[in-house]
Amino acid sequence: MRIACAALFAATLALGQTESFDKYTYTPPTGYTGKAANGRMEWTKIDQARKFYCQIVLFESQNSLGSAAADLAAEWKAVVDISFDTKTEILQRDLPLPTAPGSVVRVADTLNKQNKSRVIVSLYVLRYPGRYVGIMQLMPNEQAFAACQGDLAPVLPSLSLTTAPPPVSAVPGSVTGVWQRIIASQTPTRYNMFTKQWEHDPVAAMNQFRNEYKYTLQPDGQYTYEVEFDSFNRYQRDRTSEQGRYTVNGASIQFEPKEYKKGSSDRRQPTVLAPAPVPAPYSRRFLLGKHPQYDSVGLNFQESDGSWSSFTPPK
Repeated sequence: MRIACAALFAATLALGQTESFDKYTYTPPTGYTGKAANGRMEWTKIDQARKFYCQIVLFESQNSLGSAAADLAAEWKAVVDISFDTKTEILQRDLPLPTAPGSVVRVADTLNKQNKSRVIVSLYVLRYPGRYVGIMQLMPNEQAFAACQGDLAPVLPSLSLTTAPPPVSAVPGSVTGVWQRIIASQTPTRYNMFTKQWEHDPVAAMNQFRNEYKYTLQPDGQYTYEVEFDSFNRYQRDRTSEQGRYTVNGASIQFEPKEYKKGSSDRRQPTVLAPAPVPAPYSRRFLLGKHPQYDSVGLNFQESDGSWSSFTPPK
């Protein structure tokens, strides 16, 4: 595949309206429609005549891991690997931005994990003292790449950090312990306006469920991740158990699974787990303590859609 990349590095500061997101300001791309999402800001443009889209996604700033290579690798795992499978590497090189020295860019031809559609992904990592900002550009083909790669020209050099966010606790060993997250349906009752009493709701009872997620992080670097889905109406229980090693790397935890088991059963009976294919190593971005933007307190993991899930010690 042949892609011209000259415009990637020809960004010049253009005047325009300034937007604020997370802890920075920037000039938004012209002709795009913006939409705020959990942990990100999405800008999209659709070319109806040529039948393609272009999307620019800005992510929350993160603590730097100390080098351009480490920052790029962490951001790629956090925002690209989780949604796309890399087919072909196109380029990776330094990005000469006067406002953010040491910035880098990586471009790859990928497949969307959900629908297997082709996506050309460009990930820019803009590096500042102690922090970096990830900006991802998505395009379906070479025609869209050629037409849209220059749209980042006013965005990249305009980005400026405002105030430093609260420090993130990422000290090795501080995440050790048992962390649990439970999502469950409400009690199957309803209020009867005629009798003025609470009554059993058979419809709600049929739809009851309980999902439990539990990390056990040991001081020696071993971990266990257990998931249990209980479906009351189908009397079904699905369980998985993953074991391996973990390391804390800045604001991310790297997991290396060594053993994986899963099983299903009638939820009124014990579930027997059988060996299954071991997942590939993966990384999860985390915050320890109270999240600076949400009310959650505990070990907070960032999900693929940018939202945060809070794990707390079992009660």
